[in-house]
Amino acid sequence: MKNLPDSIGPGLGAAAFAVVTVSAILAATSVLVAEPGTAALDATPPAAVIAVPSPGQVVSNVYLTGSLNLTVTGIATDTNLNNWTLDYGAGASPSSWTAIATGTTPVSNAALGTWQTGSLANGTYTVRLQVWDKAGTRSVVTNTVTLGNFTVSQNVLQLNGSSGGTVTYTSVVPFTLTETLVVKNEQGQVVRTLVNLERGAGSYQDSWDGRNDGGALVPDGPYFYVATATAGSNSMTWDLTTQYLNNYFDSKELPRIDPFDPFNNRPMFISYDFPVAGNVTISVFNKGLSSFECDQPPRKALCLVNRSYEESGRHTFVWAGVDATGVYRANFYSLLSVTTIRDRFARNAVVLFGTKPTVQNVAVNPPAFTVGSTTSTVAFALATYQHQAADITVTFLNQSSLSTLRTITLPTQPPGQITVPWDGRADNGAFVAPGFYTITVTATDGIGNQVQGQILATVRR
Repeated sequence: MKNLPDSIGPGLGAAAFAVVTVSAILAATSVLVAEPGTAALDATPPAAVIAVPSPGQVVSNVYLTGSLNLTVTGIATDTNLNNWTLDYGAGASPSSWTAIATGTTPVSNAALGTWQTGSLANGTYTVRLQVWDKAGTRSVVTNTVTLGNFTVSQNVLQLNGSSGGTVTYTSVVPFTLTETLVVKNEQGQVVRTLVNLERGAGSYQDSWDGRNDGGALVPDGPYFYVATATAGSNSMTWDLTTQYLNNYFDSKELPRIDPFDPFNNRPMFISYDFPVAGNVTISVFNKGLSSFECDQPPRKALCLVNRSYEESGRHTFVWAGVDATGVYRANFYSLLSVTTIRDRFARNAVVLFGTKPTVQNVAVNPPAFTVGSTTSTVAFALATYQHQAADITVTFLNQSSLSTLRTITLPTQPPGQITVPWDGRADNGAFVAPGFYTITVTATDGIGNQVQGQILATVRR
């Protein structure tokens, strides 16, 4: 015969079960309560045992490989069982209780319920199991435990790296452990290691200023903090990348914006302003379409931007009338919608902004020309953070063949007005075929930011 253990180590978690006899239960773990006006149906009181968590156990996500849910195990049985309840309360002598699970069928050395601790503050808690028989006789067992979860949170959703902004990460360390805290880009690459050391119990604040380990600013865009905690042989990762805020939505439905004639250097300027950071989608569509959705078949709209992480404030998107392949889509511009939503905004994300260059007023002159007899020029205005140089690439894509026939590269260009001549020839020296062309200007600065501008041209023979 085994007696109920005095404590169960934290590393055992939900896998630990107690094997006990009914007599041992009554003698060592339960309080038998005979309700007024009741009579026993048999000589054996209900069996009530909480095996996990054991008395004095530290319940922590560090010991549960990151899980904030503890499976409570034990025994709730009787020959004439009526029902049982499992609940918890704050402190060693709770004034109120919150239900975890209830049942009317016996449980023997198995799961009683799942204690969800994610919303609870660390501290002392009491877990209680009550079991009733059909005569109203009740057995009660209580185990007092310590809740000690490791958590990390952040204070802002956006930061301006160009003006010295920071985001602060607060780590709650329940007991001595080794913490690592890193910042990753959207591709999952670590750009900054903020913490990699042993810490005692307490609350710690660590700030990130939008710079990498070498002290240089990283490109604008979304970044994600990820932490790990290790205590002895137990380890966990705190990563909220696939958990979303989903706490904001705003949409602006706009009429067609005119004049719009990208073949004559008049693209569409779409301006919008949202008060908070979010995932922005810009959709263009016709009146006959019934949905703004662009990422589920069948396609209902043409998305120029699809759930892009953006900071709050005023933005202007310039559209030359082409889809992602570069083909002119004249049938998709009777209406447009700009939406910000947080259904895909990760809980550990922050939007870094303030250093991205701009490529504005892209124009081709003349917009329609005959190869072999005239030369065209592509002109645009380049602006950069702290007037740094940028590498420029200009491509000419034939919309019929979807082939990029000419690529012109201009390294380390200073900001200002830039003009690029084009003689109508492809990279192989031959004149390009007549037709419609999408001209794309790409600027890449020394930080790693990359932006584009587009315009359309007509080539004749």
